[in-house]
Amino acid sequence: MTGPKDPSGKLEPLNREFNDARELFGVGTLFWDDEEPRLHLHVGVGRGNETLVGCARGGATVYLIQEVTIFEITGIEAQRLEDPETGLKLLRLLGKSRSAAP
Repeated sequence: MTGPKDPSGKLEPLNREFNDARELFGVGTLFWDDEEPRLHLHVGVGRGNETLVGCARGGATVYLIQEVTIFEITGIEAQRLEDPETGLKLLRLLGKSRSAAP
């Protein structure tokens, strides 16, 4: 998804599809959601002079290799909580973790 169709209206995805090999760079969060982990990923995808940036949704197939580095941030309490206005689960930083060292 490269953005909502109408940035001032209802959240409606603006999807782009491609079937060729491209470079990808992304950043996201990995959180427990109910009974399973969920990945929320924003990426830049490009080939030649064409670049797309947005939220990766709808699945993807990897060509050749995908490298992933995960950094764990400790000492804070963070959750994805549902926003009543949009219905989206948004990242909330809730303060220091109780188990964090002083």
